[in-house]
Amino acid sequence: MARGGIVYVEDVQRSRTSLTAGSGGWAAMFISPDEHIDTLHKMARRIGVRRQRYVDDTFVPHYTLTAAERVRALRAGADGCGVYTLATIFRAWVSLRWERTLRARSRPLVPDCRIPQRQLGLRL
Repeated sequence: MARGGIVYVEDVQRSRTSLTAGSGGWAAMFISPDEHIDTLHKMARRIGVRRQRYVDDTFVPHYTLTAAERVRALRAGADGCGVYTLATIFRAWVSLRWERTLRARSRPLVPDCRIPQRQLGLRL
């Protein structure tokens, strides 16, 4: 994969609720916050993972992969990562999304002062 964008794939996690029976576990495929989200989608298309597997309701947008799909992603150029890299990227995403939330909440709730008070229905 060209170094235009780095896609990470975590180590396989084993659980009782794997995606498919006999899959051997699951892994998340994700990018760092400074990469464009299209980099992640292009890699998913390249390895044959459907867009329905994309998860964006968590702090880190990612695709959930089976163990076999993880191997395909690594062969296609994704970088494997352990828990330390995952934690670093997770902290960066949390920080970015928290920052955006605070910025959105910092907008004033009072009416714009440039609007004449008569238009607001206030007495002068």
